[in-house]
Amino acid sequence: MVDHGDQTAAPVPCYRCGVCCVKWQPLLGPAEIRRLSTELGITPRTFKRRYTRPYPLRRGWHQLRDSGTGCVFLQWDEGVSGCSIHTVRPQVCRDWQAGLDRRECLQGLRDFPGPPLLTLKRLLPDATDRGQLMAAVSQQAES
Repeated sequence: MVDHGDQTAAPVPCYRCGVCCVKWQPLLGPAEIRRLSTELGITPRTFKRRYTRPYPLRRGWHQLRDSGTGCVFLQWDEGVSGCSIHTVRPQVCRDWQAGLDRRECLQGLRDFPGPPLLTLKRLLPDATDRGQLMAAVSQQAES
């Protein structure tokens, strides 16, 4: 089980639908900006100018820019998402756990185009669990 604070759900493997990276652009504090800029071989100032925008509610913090199709580091290859800085990605991205209690994951399971990378039967071998998931997806779609 994965604990997401107020909810606990069965973990699911990330199948790279990209919904979380399209919806969210993480906040970065000064230490994270220094770490990322060092890893990318650029100065913090250059990193902030190229990849972020100032976050107005917290001095010294920045938010990764939205490229118009999601996070500035989000890449697509034949309909599958990837992160161009995956090995050094921000901590908040490292901490993200795909789960059936995540709206983003439910949307990705529902909307993923083409043949599924992950079948529902493989994900949840128990028919009762599959029924509960389908009920949750239907309920999410109605809200």
